[in-house]
Amino acid sequence: MASTYSETKAIFNSLDPVLNGTGAIKNPGEVDNFVKTMKDVNLLAGRCLLLNALKATKSAAILQKFTESDGWIMLNSWLIEYKKIQGGNPAILIELLEVLHKLPVTIITLKNGSMGKMVKQLAKHDHPEVKSRSTALLTKWMALFGKGKGPGQTKLPKLISLNLLSLKLKRRKIPKRKKYSLWKPRLHQAHSWPWGSQEKQPNDRETLILL
Repeated sequence: MASTYSETKAIFNSLDPVLNGTGAIKNPGEVDNFVKTMKDVNLLAGRCLLLNALKATKSAAILQKFTESDGWIMLNSWLIEYKKIQGGNPAILIELLEVLHKLPVTIITLKNGSMGKMVKQLAKHDHPEVKSRSTALLTKWMALFGKGKGPGQTKLPKLISLNLLSLKLKRRKIPKRKKYSLWKPRLHQAHSWPWGSQEKQPNDRETLILL
């Protein structure tokens, strides 16, 4: 019990300079310190505090930096951990889904981890709120990428790599170079012609020309 209290107190101390009066992350410069705290916290209560801080944060620039940092990876690992619990932990899963719903994402973001796959699996969860929030999150992501076909669709579009996002350039057909012999006779040599006597001069057809 004492260790739980001391760890909770340590979390509050580490978050004090990072959060403002409303409990939100102060500025983009504090995102790295916030993520560092996430990596050090193992208590469920402490993680809930961090999730509440993310929900309180309204700045798009701060949330964008969080998504592009290791913060996204930490949320991914937490979702894996609590999803593995028998029956799941509906309360923490709902908190995680709520945070994910407000974070700005791209296809590259979704490729970073297994978030899309896990949210798709949670859309079949037995808990009604977990199921509805997961389905809503999938619908939002598909709408962002222009793949949605309606609110009932729960299929996440296939993620493609960054190099396929650029325009496909047509391959230039390079003509095959003709193979020529590297041997070129000396036209005015007076001896040792391979095609006859010393006096015979090569005609135009017999002269090899390297282009």
